[in-house]
Amino acid sequence: MKMNMVIFVQARINSSRLPNKVLTLVNGIPLLGYLISRLAKTNDKTKIVIATSDKLIDDPIEKFCIEQNTTCFRGQLVDVARRMLSAAKHFEASAFVRINGDSPLIDCVLIDYAVDIFQNGDYDLVTNTFPRSFPVGQSVEVIRTSTFEKAYQKMTNPEEFEHVTKYFYDYHDDFKIHN
Repeated sequence: MKMNMVIFVQARINSSRLPNKVLTLVNGIPLLGYLISRLAKTNDKTKIVIATSDKLIDDPIEKFCIEQNTTCFRGQLVDVARRMLSAAKHFEASAFVRINGDSPLIDCVLIDYAVDIFQNGDYDLVTNTFPRSFPVGQSVEVIRTSTFEKAYQKMTNPEEFEHVTKYFYDYHDDFKIHN
């Protein structure tokens, strides 16, 4: 049975270091546009969803998604883990790929490779960040939704809600993680 895999891109306007960075224009194209076009090149044409907050400040992201005919999901701003879980449930994803919206140069081959490992193994999480084995901006995580839901129920630290997979790495012995 084929897994329902969805690519979720975490994106928001209110970056503290560079506000509006995901919609910053480079050669007339928003950085998020570059990312979407790269993700569209994944092997199995997995559904791409931009997961942003439900706050007014992120309305421009939703507007951009509509213009690009790209699906947008809106959820919690601060509790990013809940946003990811809500999106996974909404799209009935048995697993999902988590990509940061500020990674416009992500290599779709890495995504395909991680998804292939995940689908052909028995893992809760496939990652190239634990330990980091690729440069910043090339981070890929494939997460089993049912495992993520169980982990979410155990999260207590505010950083775990903001940094979606921190709980997995802090309690790595409790999970089947493949790098």
